[in-house]
Amino acid sequence: MKIAIITDQHFGCRGDSDLVAKHHKKFYENVFFPTLEKRGITRILDLGDTFHRRKFINYNMLKFWKDSYFDAIRDRDMELHMIVGNHTVYYNNTNEVNSVSLLLREYENISIYEEEPVELQFERGSKILMVPWLNRENMEKSLKIMNETKAPVCMGHFNIVGMPMMPGRICDRGLDQSVFDKFSVVYSGHFHHPSEYNQIKYLGAPYEMDWGDCGGKRGFHIFDTETFELEFIDNPHKVFYNVNYDGSDLTIESLDTLDLDVLEDTYVKILVKDKGDPYVFDQFIDKLTNARIADVKIIEESPMAGLQEEDIVSEAEDTLTIIHKSVDGLKTNVSKPNVKTLLTDLYNEAINL
Repeated sequence: MKIAIITDQHFGCRGDSDLVAKHHKKFYENVFFPTLEKRGITRILDLGDTFHRRKFINYNMLKFWKDSYFDAIRDRDMELHMIVGNHTVYYNNTNEVNSVSLLLREYENISIYEEEPVELQFERGSKILMVPWLNRENMEKSLKIMNETKAPVCMGHFNIVGMPMMPGRICDRGLDQSVFDKFSVVYSGHFHHPSEYNQIKYLGAPYEMDWGDCGGKRGFHIFDTETFELEFIDNPHKVFYNVNYDGSDLTIESLDTLDLDVLEDTYVKILVKDKGDPYVFDQFIDKLTNARIADVKIIEESPMAGLQEEDIVSEAEDTLTIIHKSVDGLKTNVSKPNVKTLLTDLYNEAINL
């Protein structure tokens, strides 16, 4: 039997931007639901962080996603099995108060696993252990269930030491990888960039949500419960673009051949290597403006002279990455992971005020 797996949707991210939500909706309308209907797949496993904000919800955005996603699943007679993630729980030490169980009560086709691991057994295939977000309250019991289960497949929303959180950052706190040695395959949400080591695989977010996601692989997966085959379904809809500008060979005539339709309503950073003719450059910027781009940032080469392209892109990192790198550079006896967690929570609260 084949089932769909999706994780880290973060409905309501980017300050409840209608524009970003419409981009994300394209993924469901053009990729996700058409693929499930074509394959005859009627079960979806959600590995956490369905909603973005831990403590409140924008009602307009809630209606948008109920209409676009949850109603669409129900109307197609599909089942949705969900675990809570760290972004969907109100408290840090318990999963008792969480957004998915409070906001989705009217959907009889949705099963939510909140407190402890649950074994799922479908008509065909092996058992799957679904593990909600681990905290002080459920950690001991959850680890006991994980140790005793006969299910060969484990899916959850984990912090696993040694796994990449994002490019250049490795998780340094959480569960040791040996906890999962008994499982044939382990699939997790939580980190938005896909990665894998041995049988452990972080599936990644289905779409781009900030500049830190730019250029990464995004989509969802189809899992065969009998063969354990995992198929990746790509999401071609991008939200953030890095555009290299080299004006050394550009002319007014060559600008006429540029097709910028794909950039409409997206966020763009222009990485200027060589501005060349200033008039041509101004015409290029005017052409971008006429393409109805949501936001354009121009990064001149001069402040970073001598850097390679990847270094220039690095200078354009998202705010949260910059904060974490600043903490890494501090000389202090205070726990840096704890400082990063605190600053991350403060940052997320601040952008959502």
